[in-house]
Amino acid sequence: SVYNYQCVCGCLHSAHQVDLRLGHDLKRRIACGKPMGIPCSQLCLAMRHKTHEVMAQAMEIQNWSKGDAYRKLAEAIGAKQNDAHMAQMGIENCRKGIKYFLQYADI
Repeated sequence: SVYNYQCVCGCLHSAHQVDLRLGHDLKRRIACGKPMGIPCSQLCLAMRHKTHEVMAQAMEIQNWSKGDAYRKLAEAIGAKQNDAHMAQMGIENCRKGIKYFLQYADI
């Protein structure tokens, strides 16, 4: 399952490691997921999803491993491979990633 975390400022990003706990009234369960990455706007979240979609398409067509794809993403956005993670990307880096992977995807 995919969970989204909403920050008090209204920004969104994915969450994981869900821990279901009983609420104070003992009648409802509360899902407490640990946030992944940096919170972002709705637009940035959509761009992150699109980047991931285009990257996955390029991986399939080019027969790249996940490691290959993330190395290429790092090069495309001018970052170290460890810093090239969708949950940390802003809109501009998403644009760069999408533009790069569209060269190799059949979209």
